[in-house]
Amino acid sequence: MKRVFFWVCILMGKVGSAQVNDKLPAANVFKIGNYTVTMKNSFEFYSVDKQSNDTLLIEICSNNMFAPFGVFKDTNAIKQSQLKNYRMRNRIGTGEDAHLVQTTLTSDTNNLEYYFFSNAETAAHSYIIRGNIFDPKLKIFNTIQLGVDKKTFYDTFFISYPQALESNFNYVILQTCVFGIQHIYRFEKNKLYSVRFRCPNCVGVKRIDKY
Repeated sequence: MKRVFFWVCILMGKVGSAQVNDKLPAANVFKIGNYTVTMKNSFEFYSVDKQSNDTLLIEICSNNMFAPFGVFKDTNAIKQSQLKNYRMRNRIGTGEDAHLVQTTLTSDTNNLEYYFFSNAETAAHSYIIRGNIFDPKLKIFNTIQLGVDKKTFYDTFFISYPQALESNFNYVILQTCVFGIQHIYRFEKNKLYSVRFRCPNCVGVKRIDKY
């Protein structure tokens, strides 16, 4: 059973061993259309992957992107965070050299899913893989809450973002340059309406135990 599950742990463990510098980020000053913007150093810009009438997709090489609600080394850390009142369900997988927990958090219509990983070579860490947030009390990156205006949103990520661009996009997608984890921010009437997280290439835990 351990051997069957081991490949899953290895696949998911690559997040711990891979460095965001596998892709070297470009300068944090770049163009969106005809406008020049400057992203904060803590969000390492890599490229603008998509730009349309209502959607902007920016690829970012930053470990911050894996922890929008705070850094959690284990599931106990969640109980001390702003997610402490969310119901928690854990799925455990154990390989010969790795330990993996898939944690699902729910509250009303809100849901989040995390992977927790550790092995002999990698310190315990976690990263978000999917979820939908409609909870106006939650803070993302300590500043973003549902209902904020676009200026507050862009001020979280950018040092300079022209006001003329603020009304252009109803969807802003920030994607990690490793593994392609996406944060999808949806706006209605220039206010943040919902947040979705997705990781199309992430592999789920196959073996389920009580934790």
